[in-house]
Amino acid sequence: MSVLKQIRNCRVQGAARFLPALALLFFGLGGLIDTLVNLFFFDRVPLVSWGEIILYSLTGLTLGLTGQTVWPARILSLITLTAALTYTFLSGIWGVLLLVGALGLVAATYPVPQQRRVCVSIAGLLFLLSFFAFLVPDDWVVSRLQSYAHETHIDAIMGCLIALGLLGHIFSAGSGGWFKSYAERKQICVATGGVALAVLCWFLLAEQEQRFAEQQAQISSVQAQNAITSSLETKTAALQRLHQRVTALWQQGGAYDNTQLIGEAQRFLQDHETTLGVAIVSQDGRIEADYSLSHPQRFTHALSQWPARAQVQRWLMHVASETVPDMLLYSSDNKADWFWLGVALPGPSANRHILVVAHSLEQFLDSALRPDLAAIRFQLHMDGDVLYENLEEEGANATRYLGTTLLEPHHDINWALSTWISPQSAPLVSRLLPDFLFLVCLGFTILLIRTLRLSQDVVQRSDELSQAIFYDYLTGLPNKTFLIQKMDEVCTRARTQASYVSIILLDLNGLKLINDSMGFEIGDRTLREVANRLSHQIQPPKWLARLEGDEFVVVVPDATSYQVTQLARRLIDVIAQPYQHQQAELHLTASAGITTHIANIPEPLELIREADLASTQAKQNGRNTWREYANELASDVNTRLSLRMDLQKALANDHFSMHYQPLINGFTGRITSAEALLRWPHSDRGYISPAIFVPIAEESGLIVPLSQWVLHAVCRDKASLSRKMMADFPFIINVSPLYFQHPRFTEELTQALEAHNLSPKDIQIEITEGVFLERVDHTINKLSTLRELGFSVSVDDFGTGYSSLSYLKDLPVDKIKIDSSFVSQIAGDRKSAAISKAIIGLAHHLGLKVVAEGVETEAQYWFLKRHFCDEFQGHLFARAMPLDQLELRLREKGGVEALPAAPENELAYRSILILDDEENILNALHRVLRREGYVVFKATNTREAFNILSENPIQVIISDQRLPGMTGTEFFSEIKTLYPATIRIILSGYADLKSLTEAINHGAVYKFMAKPWDDEELRQTLLQAFKEVELRTTFSN
Repeated sequence: MSVLKQIRNCRVQGAARFLPALALLFFGLGGLIDTLVNLFFFDRVPLVSWGEIILYSLTGLTLGLTGQTVWPARILSLITLTAALTYTFLSGIWGVLLLVGALGLVAATYPVPQQRRVCVSIAGLLFLLSFFAFLVPDDWVVSRLQSYAHETHIDAIMGCLIALGLLGHIFSAGSGGWFKSYAERKQICVATGGVALAVLCWFLLAEQEQRFAEQQAQISSVQAQNAITSSLETKTAALQRLHQRVTALWQQGGAYDNTQLIGEAQRFLQDHETTLGVAIVSQDGRIEADYSLSHPQRFTHALSQWPARAQVQRWLMHVASETVPDMLLYSSDNKADWFWLGVALPGPSANRHILVVAHSLEQFLDSALRPDLAAIRFQLHMDGDVLYENLEEEGANATRYLGTTLLEPHHDINWALSTWISPQSAPLVSRLLPDFLFLVCLGFTILLIRTLRLSQDVVQRSDELSQAIFYDYLTGLPNKTFLIQKMDEVCTRARTQASYVSIILLDLNGLKLINDSMGFEIGDRTLREVANRLSHQIQPPKWLARLEGDEFVVVVPDATSYQVTQLARRLIDVIAQPYQHQQAELHLTASAGITTHIANIPEPLELIREADLASTQAKQNGRNTWREYANELASDVNTRLSLRMDLQKALANDHFSMHYQPLINGFTGRITSAEALLRWPHSDRGYISPAIFVPIAEESGLIVPLSQWVLHAVCRDKASLSRKMMADFPFIINVSPLYFQHPRFTEELTQALEAHNLSPKDIQIEITEGVFLERVDHTINKLSTLRELGFSVSVDDFGTGYSSLSYLKDLPVDKIKIDSSFVSQIAGDRKSAAISKAIIGLAHHLGLKVVAEGVETEAQYWFLKRHFCDEFQGHLFARAMPLDQLELRLREKGGVEALPAAPENELAYRSILILDDEENILNALHRVLRREGYVVFKATNTREAFNILSENPIQVIISDQRLPGMTGTEFFSEIKTLYPATIRIILSGYADLKSLTEAINHGAVYKFMAKPWDDEELRQTLLQAFKEVELRTTFSN
């Protein structure tokens, strides 16, 4: 990844974006305060120039407004650019630095093309210029606005801050705002304080350094004055020594010897480098003798003008009148760059000669100012004219002015000595100390902000962790941990106050289907919608929590049972409302469990367990409803748990046994097969029904090993009988839907047969309709595979499932079994009889055999046999028995069971059934009809009548209209469906004309006779009825 891409991926957050702006603004404000204080109180040179104050303030304010308010920032950026242009014109490199920064502000505030790239480029240029400004020597800088700030390189630091500010706002992670959160306000307060401290430290150290420089300048000024005075005294003393030697020459010779005088002058010039020439002049200024080594012409020219110079004349007259040397500033070209020392020679006072010596003022002052004052620069003024300066090129632009003091080297000469300090006068460490401390404070501020952000992140992470611990991440509701803690408080308060506490546990129905069909994202969205709906229904002091998965818990303190059940109904209705997803409507229901306690409140987990048991009961009772907890539920659960553990032990220790119940051919009585039935003889509970322990095995995952045990046990028993040549019929194995869908079911089945030397014809597979609820195509393919291997397949409990009829035409099966629930009511329930007849007819048309299971009475047998049922299974023929009893039964009966004998009146031609709830009526009719030769059956209720009809061929039925449980016309309506060939006569003293008319019109009633009846009329009616039976029989044949 390129550097630009890495920069692009950067993010600046919080108060760190505003740190450069604060530093620039505070530095400008600090410079303004420093300037005003120095201006009004100390009369010192400010640390920061006015140009820098204005530009720093404008730049900091513009950076602060960038990204916050658009147009004020744009206006300020233009003002800053204008000020930077002016400052650049005045202050050179420093102005260029701030000018580039101002251009960056314009680029950051205005929508320029490729704004980010432009601002990054300007920031990079600012870093380069700042680096260059830090390295460049101070005396290279040309500026008329030179300030102390330049000496400390604070401008370079400010340039870097401007660059950082540009980058911070260009790559800002936020969209602006004025720090609305508490954490951001705290960060900006820390940033403000830290920057203010950094700026204050810089100004304090800079001020201290400036005071030190001023003190140094004062000392240096005094030293300079002393040095000038001392040097002047030295020159004066040298003149006096020369005066003594010249005076001695005069006394020896009586006159001035020019040669000797020149010799003395040469020696004097060689000893004193600042001396330009030596001369003897008269009192009126005429030259008596002169000598100059370096400037002879200028020296002679200057002396030649003395007679015409009133100033010189006055000075000569003064010197002539004095005995001590005197000083004169004079030059021939009107430049005060020479000074003269003169002393009178001995002679008459009226015409005395004067010994004068000319010195170079510049050389004199250079030699007077010692090397230890080299860091200090001076300017010497007299009467407004500059007599001397040792400033470097560009003068004040390279040094900083410190002050001016008055100097009087001679009694009538007044000089003004101005002191300047060079940037290199102070040690490097001293000059960089304010900058260093400023950067340290800024760094500490950044570190403190970072620490605050980290602490805020830690607090936020802690809150998130707390949220994750006590709240559900998906719905935002309290989770199980929070639920238990809160419920503990509620239960404690309820125990103390003896108040109610209720729990509603809502278990969603159908969420798994949504997850499987539409994905977990849609399922999660639906869960959130459910949580929102429930939250709107729950008001304090009630509260809602998500227990786990698709379960929610509502805690209802201090509410009656009626209020809780009403709330549960309302919540179930709210959940049941449709959920919109794109163009589809999703539907959910909920099963609610309720538990309520008062005073004696159990622990929270026990309350949740009770509510969960109640919700499970609600699911088992049809879902989308609610149930209240009862102690029996816990007892049932405990029983199931105990049975589950015992089931595992029984499977491990082979505590199961196999029983076999024969299936009988309904016409021959021969055993066609035997169904293997698993029995569990529990040591404490006795024999436990498979209807109890098989569902437990399916729930606990034991159904597959249990089915494998059954498979091998049946194969073992079948092989045992086959070896004894006692069983030429197959054994039927009931296969659980879970085991049937097992990937290795077919393989394990064939392996078991091979292990016991059996063939597929020895074992039949019996399945229930449950195998067709899922993976129908796969199930059909597996059944086809079993058929191809030679296995016979039957469908058990036919008619009780959901999908048999829709797939029956495609199922590769051989038999179907009519469920015992239909067979048990076949003689008295026309609906069960109709279903059984329909199943037999449907199966035969599809080429399948029909087995009736649960046949316990002869009436059931004869009804099914008349309708051509193929095989029978039930207690009427044989109960389920262990293998040894089956072996004994086979030995005794040879595999043929006795069929129920046909009734004696099976071939009777005329049979009548009389139905009346009064015994005297039945007896009277029986006496009358028996004398006529009819076979008469009596029944006092409809159930007895149905049993008689199922066992006997009845032609005529006489029934009372008023019967227990139903009317005679209603009874005949059912008889017409089940036994349409019968003749039906109503005999009653009461008749509902409307129902009777409808029955006659629909053919349910042949005739109505009133009580008391006429015997002759009754005989004629029955005679006519049997003639009708004969006609119907004739036409049917």
